[in-house]
Amino acid sequence: MHSTFTDEKCQACGEKFSEDSDIVVCPDCGAPYHRECYTNGGGCVYAEQHSPEFEWKSEKEKLKEHYINLENSKVEAEQAQKKELGAEEPDEEEKDVEYYRTKAFGATSYEEFNVAIEEVLRRQEAAFGEYDGVTGEEMCAYLGKNSLMYFDKFIQFAQRRRFIMFNFAAFLFAPVCCFFHRMNLPGVIITAILNITFLLRSAYRSLSAVYPSIFPESAARVVTALLTAAIIGVMIFCLMFFNYRYFKNSLKRIRAVKAECAALPREELLERLHEAGRPSLFNAIVFPLCVSLMITFVLCSIAMAIGIL
Repeated sequence: MHSTFTDEKCQACGEKFSEDSDIVVCPDCGAPYHRECYTNGGGCVYAEQHSPEFEWKSEKEKLKEHYINLENSKVEAEQAQKKELGAEEPDEEEKDVEYYRTKAFGATSYEEFNVAIEEVLRRQEAAFGEYDGVTGEEMCAYLGKNSLMYFDKFIQFAQRRRFIMFNFAAFLFAPVCCFFHRMNLPGVIITAILNITFLLRSAYRSLSAVYPSIFPESAARVVTALLTAAIIGVMIFCLMFFNYRYFKNSLKRIRAVKAECAALPREELLERLHEAGRPSLFNAIVFPLCVSLMITFVLCSIAMAIGIL
């Protein structure tokens, strides 16, 4: 059974579809049926209503439209009241923030919350437009659950309003964040830089204690300070530019998926994008450990080869 019809009912018999249901869809309006029901019934039960304007809608879509209409009425009433009082019309970005706060965080049910979030994402898709061959819908599909955290930032990057945005998680756990968001090459590079500088700093301090004539303590302090500064510099770079690098990496991966799946229907393409952008907890845990162990092994092997260890 296709995920689109999860929890939906056959429009002929009224029974919910199961995982092994053989489903057919009316070619005129999109209403779903058991194949047997559709055949035995002689076609679509909405045949008399078929027209260019008629389209079957699921219960979820009807509920979504209901809440959207209620919210639009509320927003229009508030705007009319503000206009009467002489208040300035808020811009689109302020509307998004206001809508998100009043509708999503003020939701009284899970369904209402979902509808509000979907409406916010649709507005963000429109604000993103198309950038570098990627549409807002494609970016939203790629980000998935991360859309609420990153989509606003990506819109500002696309509109060239800002390039620096702080990400404190990346400041503290840069390699983990990179691998979690499937930015594997930046993750390897940052992990390598942090590990190499840390190991060199520790090695130089140890050699200074064992061979003070070759590695004087004064030089050890300078080298240690420089390597520490390098580590802090990498962390600050990640703090300031991680979000932008995630944006550019997302664009690159989306274009690659689109080129690979150019012949697929739009819905399947969006599903592929969603899978490609899904964060990986396994990568976030395993990859930094593997890269760190490999770098440590290589450096120790080099040290043993030249007789330091």
